[in-house]
Amino acid sequence: MASDVLKKIIKDGMSDYEKELAVYRWMFKHIGQGHGSSVTLPGNNSSAFTPHGALSGQSTVCVGYATTFRLFMNMLDMDCHIVHNEYHSWDMVQLDDKEWYQVDVYSDVSGRCQYQNFNMTDEISRNSHDWDDSALPEAKGVKYSYAVQSSKELKDIYTVPAKIKNALDKKKSSAFFKFKKKLSRDELPIADYLLNQMNIALMSMPGFENYNMGGMWYQDEKEQYILGIFIHNYGETEESVFDENSPEGKKMAEAVSKAFGVEPPNGDDTENSDSNARAVTTEVAVEERMIGF
Repeated sequence: MASDVLKKIIKDGMSDYEKELAVYRWMFKHIGQGHGSSVTLPGNNSSAFTPHGALSGQSTVCVGYATTFRLFMNMLDMDCHIVHNEYHSWDMVQLDDKEWYQVDVYSDVSGRCQYQNFNMTDEISRNSHDWDDSALPEAKGVKYSYAVQSSKELKDIYTVPAKIKNALDKKKSSAFFKFKKKLSRDELPIADYLLNQMNIALMSMPGFENYNMGGMWYQDEKEQYILGIFIHNYGETEESVFDENSPEGKKMAEAVSKAFGVEPPNGDDTENSDSNARAVTTEVAVEERMIGF
């Protein structure tokens, strides 16, 4: 299965970075986070941790993503380590600049935000990850950071809002900008205010109540600052693995209602439940906005 994927996405003449990016994009698009299940399904425990489980479309946890990414990198003759802590797993890969980069495909898929955890330095990764680095190489490469490779040059930071609105319209989840006038460190805090104002604007826009933006400053090899903006939609939910409106679903709801002496759910109750869920999601998003940049 893995070799079939590589035949489709890898082209002659690609650099290591281009190959890695092609694998990341394929995994982000084609390997789902998996559906939650209150009752463990037979065979899911082992397959969820393996490339076979990830590539065959079964429910896949972070270890499944990490082992699959490492498999692809090894097949492409690139060194790759899996990083573990008590609750999470991700990867480190060495590219042709002989530097190491951290990659967490699972977190980008589960957060529905592309490139936020792709080719990070240790310093950036520690904003959201923790691990014992005593037996691992240091990830300090910036040349192949996605922010460095893909940032768009703008006149100044005041042109960012229009670019982000365009990204929203195109349903993009991230954007990276550098500026013609090199920013000093003292000028960086204005990004906090920019994010705050854009999040307030989102809350007032119909259909964007569950959206939230975050940001990160990067530096390239010349120490020029690059602004990364990440757009999260906390209202997105994965489809249920079972159709509750099917005849079997309705029969089960009636059986539970009868056994527990409660009214069976109807359309109005479902709408109320959805509204409550949206309200909770919005509260979480608002709390995150208040935390800041």
